[in-house]
Amino acid sequence: MPGLRDIHAHFIYGVDDGAQTVQDMRAMLDAAHENRTTALYATSHRTPGIHHFPEEQYGERLEEARAYCREKGYGLQLYPGAEILYTPALGNYLERRPLRTLGDSDSVLLEFVPDVSLSEIEEAVSLVEGYGYRPILAHIERYGCLFSSGVFRLKERHAVRYQVNCGTVLKGLGFFKTRHLRRWLREEVIDFISSDTHDTARRPDRMLQAWEALGKSCSPAYLGRLMVDTGDGAL
Repeated sequence: MPGLRDIHAHFIYGVDDGAQTVQDMRAMLDAAHENRTTALYATSHRTPGIHHFPEEQYGERLEEARAYCREKGYGLQLYPGAEILYTPALGNYLERRPLRTLGDSDSVLLEFVPDVSLSEIEEAVSLVEGYGYRPILAHIERYGCLFSSGVFRLKERHAVRYQVNCGTVLKGLGFFKTRHLRRWLREEVIDFISSDTHDTARRPDRMLQAWEALGKSCSPAYLGRLMVDTGDGAL
């Protein structure tokens, strides 16, 4: 099978609620390798304009992770990134500083509080688009406003892309929401399936299981767009 691409993972230790120790990080990298992932993005949580992020520490530990992968002989390319929580402070931040993108792309991974409204999501999407970024919405299954027609309406108006967690694919969301998720996949409006892994126990990497499960219902071409590493870091 091809190598997989995971654009949402919290394996950099000591900077958010993901890996807490270097041992945690190494175990998560081992798990990514075991899950046939070959492109992995380090998307630590950030709240621009609200909380300071330890950028230097993040960079040093990303290099530690790369060194570990080389030592182990893993064919695993690690890319920088961020999971950016939208708040009203983001606009002021963008006037002064750029956002951390996924690798060298123009894509930014955005998350929201669970009870966000569709108008708030559209406001955030318009804001980052206005600064030249292409938004990817993280784990859209958490936002009730996107169920029913919201997910389609937003995509009609903006060049927005959607990410769903592999755990959601495997566990479902209850009867009604799972029906919507299946429709999203059937109509191919989801763009990325990712792990959102935070550790190897409570929120583990399940990319390979998701690949196998989706292979039963998605076309090979669509499954490739959802999960396959292109080999060049392109998004």
